[in-house]
Amino acid sequence: MAYERKNGDATIFKNDRKVNEKAPDFKGDFLAHRDIKAGEKIDVALWTRVSKSGNKFMSGFVGDPFKPGSKGTFKRARPDDDDF
Repeated sequence: MAYERKNGDATIFKNDRKVNEKAPDFKGDFLAHRDIKAGEKIDVALWTRVSKSGNKFMSGFVGDPFKPGSKGTFKRARPDDDDF
């Protein structure tokens, strides 16, 4: 039986097509749950970061699906506390 995604499920993969340092380390999407438009696909981008204290963490971006040819780009999201 093939895997069938449900609302609220997320799928994230390592970005093996990373062409520059600003590109996300991981990309994927999730299907919106009941609080948003159920079933709507939302893009997720994650960057591996290191805090001032040396702890590794991930920061990310969640937003509308990327459309080729658009001027939109992934933006780095960063916690206010760098020692996250």
